[in-house]
Amino acid sequence: MSTQLPSLIRLTAIIATILLIGCSKQHHQEVKTTLKDSVVYANETESEYILIKENKCKQTNLSHQFDIEIDFKRYRYKDTMYSSEPCILKVFIKEKATKLLIDTFSITSDQYYSDMFLSCDSMTSYTTGFKADREIPDYYFGDLVVADMNFDGYDDIAVVNDVGGNGGPFHTYYIQTNNKKFYKDNYLTDTVGHFPTIFNSNKKTLTVIGHTDARHFSETIYKLNTKKSTWHKISYGRVRASD
Repeated sequence: MSTQLPSLIRLTAIIATILLIGCSKQHHQEVKTTLKDSVVYANETESEYILIKENKCKQTNLSHQFDIEIDFKRYRYKDTMYSSEPCILKVFIKEKATKLLIDTFSITSDQYYSDMFLSCDSMTSYTTGFKADREIPDYYFGDLVVADMNFDGYDDIAVVNDVGGNGGPFHTYYIQTNNKKFYKDNYLTDTVGHFPTIFNSNKKTLTVIGHTDARHFSETIYKLNTKKSTWHKISYGRVRASD
């Protein structure tokens, strides 16, 4: 028994060392990804980044139901091996009459163009008509768009989360409930993604049009089942663009 005890102690020490090294590596990885995974910095990770751009603005022309304020920050890693520029966007929704905060949400992304979210004029509303007549280059409808996405009479919000490709930017969709709270619609966010070009309130459909290549574009139609409050794709077509 006495001859086995030192070996057991040495084995225990080796295991503890391995676990300590593993935890240390894991902590380092968490530090590097904190900004992308959370909108709140831990004190020990804040020094990893440099604030390079920021913007705060209030937009009162997007909805008859609420006002929107944003707090946008763009960062650069101090470590030059990282070329991306992580961004944090915080959106505050306030009741128009009382100015009280109704809801808030945040998006983190390193897939924003350098000029995104630096102007309140880059927002669009299809309920009030604010900037609704703007030119739509490459299916870019604005950094933040207000529209009634699910045809229930309440204004909803789509926010760019990725600049995307031929089909235009990808969006995160927040749907307003009858108690004025907003929830992220996973189907619209993860499956539809691009902002619809056509809203059909009679048929309860959204049509997304986007380029697939230089000579073709696609048209995808999604229909809302109002009884179940669920979406499903009903058609997809690829059309050659006219010369």
